[in-house]
Amino acid sequence: MRTTLILSPAYGRDYKTAKAAKADLWAGKDFIIENFQDPYCGKPINLEQIEAGTRVHLRFSRLTKTAVVTAPEKIVYDVPGSNRVPIVKHQVKGQPVLAPPTEEDKARVRSFLDNHYGDRPVPKGDK
Repeated sequence: MRTTLILSPAYGRDYKTAKAAKADLWAGKDFIIENFQDPYCGKPINLEQIEAGTRVHLRFSRLTKTAVVTAPEKIVYDVPGSNRVPIVKHQVKGQPVLAPPTEEDKARVRSFLDNHYGDRPVPKGDK
């Protein structure tokens, strides 16, 4: 069990503020593991793959600054496999609970499903 993870943005991304880095972590975007003693050092990881209660150090601002967050206990997404719109995050000490998705988020999910399935019927539970 990891107790601490150091992560840097993946795929050439960089963030000017801690708020932007945290927002992308909560949105499920990939980050690169920077713990040299970790067997997965250099591999991508997202919030779903991080164990609950793990302290996460997010590097940002050209990797010169760090923001610390704690991984939540559970994440539930509006539509599995869609644009990963989070609707529930159980609160961990010091971490916010996200509000339900806005109408804009729901429209984005509907658009994804329409583009993904086209004229085929959407399986039950996806919409």
